[in-house]
Amino acid sequence: MIPLMSITRNFFMGREPTVGWGPFKRIDWKHADRVAKQEMAKIGIDVRDPGQPVGTLSGGERQCVAIARAVYFGAKVLILDEPTSALGSSRRRSCCATSPRPGPMAWRSSSLPTTCTMPTPWRMPSPCSSEVPAWAPSARRR
Repeated sequence: MIPLMSITRNFFMGREPTVGWGPFKRIDWKHADRVAKQEMAKIGIDVRDPGQPVGTLSGGERQCVAIARAVYFGAKVLILDEPTSALGSSRRRSCCATSPRPGPMAWRSSSLPTTCTMPTPWRMPSPCSSEVPAWAPSARRR
């Protein structure tokens, strides 16, 4: 995210929608503003002016811009490392509920305790111990 650029410019950075043909091709800012506003609304962020700088948004809203961009451009897998730590609980729920289609996109984060915890605790052995974890291939019983 570039704080001095608008929400729309950050959303479409490098993938701007164009109109025209050949040397008369230009960026369609009206369409870009409309799409950026719609995609942000799907996640739960009400953007009054998509032309406002990203630097005026809160940290959680900036993260939602990045998540909305990935979803809009069809990310099949989105790996997030503590992505929602700056989000409030309602924004976190709306971001996790956002998926273009069920199945291929999984939202996992350690900051989402109710939806993204592992069913059993993983206990990794110390590198200095001779203990073999139960999930290791050599520890399986036949």
